[in-house]
Amino acid sequence: MLSAARIAGIRITTTTAPRALPAVGATRWMSIDEALSKKEKVEEDRFIRQREREILEHRRVEAAAKQAAAEVVAAEEKRLAQIAAAKSEAHDVIAKTYDKVSDEALENIAKWKLGL
Repeated sequence: MLSAARIAGIRITTTTAPRALPAVGATRWMSIDEALSKKEKVEEDRFIRQREREILEHRRVEAAAKQAAAEVVAAEEKRLAQIAAAKSEAHDVIAKTYDKVSDEALENIAKWKLGL
């Protein structure tokens, strides 16, 4: 009978002790693990928000650069159209007097007339 009680006692302590001890330690470990995972999540979210801001700023800069380039191209086309119109007018005036002028001279006259 003593051996049966001893075996039952050993079985009870071995079956309950391993369950009770890790539960207490696991709770502490889980709380630390949860705290670390929350901290990591906050840092990841902060990094993601910062990266998104950088990407948006980069896109804004690119859009502004494209718009500026388009404005420069439009201004250059307008200037060339004005020069072409002035060259045509100068050519017509010079043709009435039966004089001949080179294309470079016509361009210089057109630029002088436009104040460029």
